[in-house]
Amino acid sequence: MAKFLTTAGTAYFIEQLTINASSNLILVTPYLQLSKNIIDRLKDADQRGIHLTLIYGKDKLKAKQRNTLNSLDNISIFFCQNLHAKCYCNEKDLIISSMNLYEFSEKNNREMSIKVSKDTDNEIFADAMQEIESIKNASLLEKKSEDHNKRDAEAISIDPDYNELWNFHMPYLYKELKKKFPDYDFQLSNKIISNNFPKSGMRLEVDGRVDLKYEKRLKNYVTQNIKNTLEKKSSATEIYFNHRVVNLYPTGGYEVCEKDMKERSAELLDIIKHLQEVILDN
Repeated sequence: MAKFLTTAGTAYFIEQLTINASSNLILVTPYLQLSKNIIDRLKDADQRGIHLTLIYGKDKLKAKQRNTLNSLDNISIFFCQNLHAKCYCNEKDLIISSMNLYEFSEKNNREMSIKVSKDTDNEIFADAMQEIESIKNASLLEKKSEDHNKRDAEAISIDPDYNELWNFHMPYLYKELKKKFPDYDFQLSNKIISNNFPKSGMRLEVDGRVDLKYEKRLKNYVTQNIKNTLEKKSSATEIYFNHRVVNLYPTGGYEVCEKDMKERSAELLDIIKHLQEVILDN
C-alpha cells in the first residue's frame, strides 16, 4: 500500500532504500549535494556489490562530489539536462518525491513524497521503472560501473563480422551460462562453445539456436536413447537430427523480432537445461 511521507520521512526512507538494497539502487535527482551520511551509505552499498545508478541534471557535478562518486566501483552516472523528476528506488521499494538529493532540501525545505512497494503496488512500480529507463536512455552516460566494463570486455571477443541481429544477446547469455552451469567451461567467440557439455564426446554451440555436436561413437546412443525423449521433453519448437549434430530452435527460430536479450537468453537457457537433463538421464 502506498505511504505518504513528509520531509523527515523522505530522508529516512531514502536511507533505508540504500541500506536494504540487495542488488540495485537507483537515484534520480536534478540537484545533487550528498550529505556525509548518504555518502557513507553509498560506500557501504558499493562494498556489498550493489549496482548503483545515479541520474542527475541541471548543473554538472562539482569536483569534490564527482571525485567521491567516481571512487565507487559499482556506480553508473548519467546526466540529463532537462531532468526535473525526483525518484529513488531499490529492487523492492520506490519513492516519488518533491525532494532533491540535496542536503539543504533535507534540512530546510517542506517536501512531500509517496512510497510504493513492488509487492503491493506492482503496476505503479512497473510504470515508474519504465519511465526511469526512458530517462536513462535519454541521458548522457558519464561513468560506467566496473560490472558494465566487464560485460563490455566480454562482448569485445565476439567476431565483429558476426551479424548483430543474432549476437546481441550473447554476452548476457554467456554470463548466465557460467552462473547456471559452473561445472562446465564456456568460451565466447562468434558462438558460445562448451566442449564436453553435458558429457564427454559432446560439444555445445549456441548463437541464435542450440547445436549439440557429438562424436561418431555416440551416434547410436543419441539416436536410439535420446531422440524420442528429447523431442517430447525439450522446450525447443523445432529439433533436427542431422549428421552427428542436433539443432534445437527456440520460439520463432532465428527471428529476433521484438525479443530483448533476456527473453532470448531465457529461451535458449531453457533448451540447454532440458538438453542436459535428457542426456544425463539416459
